[in-house]
Amino acid sequence: MLTCCALLAPSLILGGYAVATRINLNPWYSVGQPIDELNGVIIYFNGGVNTTRGRNLSKDGYNLGIRFQCVEFVKRYYFERYDHRMPDPYGHAKDFFDVELSDGAWNQKRGMLQYVNGGRFKPEPDDLLVFGPWLFNQYGHVAIVSSVGNTSLEVAQQNPGPFGSSRELLELTHRDGKSFVDHPRVLGWLRLRGVCGKDLSEIWSKSLRLQVGPYLILKERVADKDSIDGFVWRLSVKCGQQESIVWDSVRDDPDWLNFAVFDLLGHGSKQLIIEEYTGAAHCCWQDAIYELGAEPKLIYEPEGQRGGFAIEDFNQDGRWELLQSQGNFESFDPCSHATTPCPTIVFEFVPELGTYRPSNGKFTAALLADLEPGLSEYNREKRRRGDTAQVDADDICEILRITVDLLYAGQAKRAWEFFARETPIESRDEIKKRILEQLKNDSDFKQMKLPLE
Repeated sequence: MLTCCALLAPSLILGGYAVATRINLNPWYSVGQPIDELNGVIIYFNGGVNTTRGRNLSKDGYNLGIRFQCVEFVKRYYFERYDHRMPDPYGHAKDFFDVELSDGAWNQKRGMLQYVNGGRFKPEPDDLLVFGPWLFNQYGHVAIVSSVGNTSLEVAQQNPGPFGSSRELLELTHRDGKSFVDHPRVLGWLRLRGVCGKDLSEIWSKSLRLQVGPYLILKERVADKDSIDGFVWRLSVKCGQQESIVWDSVRDDPDWLNFAVFDLLGHGSKQLIIEEYTGAAHCCWQDAIYELGAEPKLIYEPEGQRGGFAIEDFNQDGRWELLQSQGNFESFDPCSHATTPCPTIVFEFVPELGTYRPSNGKFTAALLADLEPGLSEYNREKRRRGDTAQVDADDICEILRITVDLLYAGQAKRAWEFFARETPIESRDEIKKRILEQLKNDSDFKQMKLPLE
């Protein structure tokens, strides 16, 4: 009899818990009542944690989750704030974190970058925090990081229980270069992350003379009979009695030529970064980066038409990557300058070569995260117009832009599937042929050894 009672006790407890979590024990709030908001996205009261009020769908049928569970809030948050649609629109909270992925990898099902708790990357506001299951919650939990401090972070959450708070503080610690959310069930966090990078405008030198250790960098106006204007602005590096000319401008305009010194490589020294706007009607920037020395060493000088560049340390190894848009598809028929595909190239410093090399294949996750908003906007506009809407030249250029961005992210299969689905059949083969010809002649694409098909 004791054995029978011992077996029945856990079942009765769990059964009582299941009943209790489907009713609202809090007399001050009703299910579905707004109790908080984060960046304009409402958090609703749900009473017992297993209470449900039907599935919440967007107007066009995208699944936002079961009202008013935790998953419904986080998916609605990204949908309303960023128009982000998760490729896999279903799953419990625990399913949002893929335990098979490495730190900083791309979570394909959620369309976000994934970071492990106790890894190299600190949580940031708007990250999606994932909690694992436990005895009384087999589904896990998700919340949005609302703020981050040095020793704690705050999350905003829906469905914490009838007496739980929509905001919760969690302890944050840092040990051996790693960040830990000190909660036993926090698996990690997901992030919408693009490749915007750090803008260099804040570090450009305002001076015509800059002393960096033993090196004096000079920006001077000098006569040049072979130049367009008869004068150029020259950058030179002096070290003792030795002087090295590193740049002569295209035009006689000091505001078009910028330089800065910055520790790009993480070994304590600083590199000389040069950028000049060429002044053409629709184009472009010319750039170079030198390792300072008695004879400055060129470590970055891209070919072809380029946009201005930014920097970002994606893999947190102390060496900054360079991000620059490429103009090799300039005025690709039928596109104008404004609608031309301009794929982003990520340049990584290769110590063995002592120079920067295009390396998009190593940074696919960030490139895809940057592409996601454009895809969402394209799909939203397509739904608004309807499937029968005529495809015009601007539509073709938008299809080209997305296709080319996917190709430069190393996603050839996905790129051509999208292209085939969206491009009118009468022009499909001819446009694809021209894209492939452009890629085969592109030095960046060839160096990166990305797939064509």
